[in-house]
Amino acid sequence: MSEDPERPASAPGFFGLPRTRFGWSSVGFAAAFFVFFWLYWLQRNSPPNRAANFSDPVNALLLLGAAASAIAGGAIAVMANIWKHERSFLLLPALLLALFVLTFTIMELLGG
Repeated sequence: MSEDPERPASAPGFFGLPRTRFGWSSVGFAAAFFVFFWLYWLQRNSPPNRAANFSDPVNALLLLGAAASAIAGGAIAVMANIWKHERSFLLLPALLLALFVLTFTIMELLGG
């Protein structure tokens, strides 16, 4: 049985930092969600009151970027967990954020 070169045998489990590129990518995408959402909030609350959500193209791009980065971070967290056996605790918030954003997006599209 061959060892995974990205994960040393003595790597910490749940309480350690991610050891694979997939793990760090997942955390990075989750962090990008907060950056996009913060930029959206700054854009939305700028002095000349901007149009709501999707009627302003900048707001639309920032919201879509935030949603896409959160969902991508969750998908990569699942792949890191399954394929690379990543067990870091930092993947759990990325996955929960992705589930929340995906649920919110689906409910908005369904009119709920």
